[in-house]
Amino acid sequence: MKIVACFIIAFIIMAMPLGISATSGSSGKLVILTFHEVVKSESEVSNSDIICQDELEKTILCLLDRGYNFVTPEEFEEYFNGKLELSGKNILFTFDDGYKGVWEDGFPVLNKYGIKAIFFAVMKWYTNFSRQEPHRPHLTASQTLELMRAGWILGGHTYDGHWQPDGKTPFLLRQEGESEFVYELRIYWDIFLMKREMSWLGMRGNSLSFAFPYGAYNATVVAMLRGAGFKYLFTSEPGFVKPGDEIIPRFTAGKTAEETIRVLEGLDW
Repeated sequence: MKIVACFIIAFIIMAMPLGISATSGSSGKLVILTFHEVVKSESEVSNSDIICQDELEKTILCLLDRGYNFVTPEEFEEYFNGKLELSGKNILFTFDDGYKGVWEDGFPVLNKYGIKAIFFAVMKWYTNFSRQEPHRPHLTASQTLELMRAGWILGGHTYDGHWQPDGKTPFLLRQEGESEFVYELRIYWDIFLMKREMSWLGMRGNSLSFAFPYGAYNATVVAMLRGAGFKYLFTSEPGFVKPGDEIIPRFTAGKTAEETIRVLEGLDW
């Protein structure tokens, strides 16, 4: 009987399709965390969108200690396109807006642990044009290129759309009293300028990622971004990432490790 059992097991193994990893059939899930600015000390943390270096490192260590895996932007794309299976609990870091502190105070921490991220920059902020909203220092072109050389991916975050023209409605949405024609022309022009700036940063139109400021979008914006070649569209609505998602969900990270861990540990992994 033992010999027969061995033959049966051997037959089953030989019949399994080639190319399936040992983790095939696992229930691996992926969550994307959104950060914004990183600062050196806790005394510089002035709102919930800012995290200091120590808390960022503490967040990473807490995630590692609890068995989370960090995926790279390339692995995220492979997973999204159905070319990679994940096992266990997986995390991807993203940084919105393109603040200088991400390079100065965030990158050294992530680089220490071999973590790579996607960062979404507002393209107009690379220039000296005036800005409509309160702001912190922006990345320079050279800092952006260094992040890209280190394996980070630059994504779009509009050209000049990180504000509310009428004081209450996000830029990407139709403003009160605005005609459909004027609205579509305004969005088309912003996307055109964004892609032009990204090409000047060496992207040559190859970036496929875009994050909606304030998480705001509609069918018009989605269609225009798709037409411009953007494949991965990120919002701020929470949820697990599924391959082929039309709009990719993200969780907002806390300003402390405890806040972030509390959110993640409450999910149905």
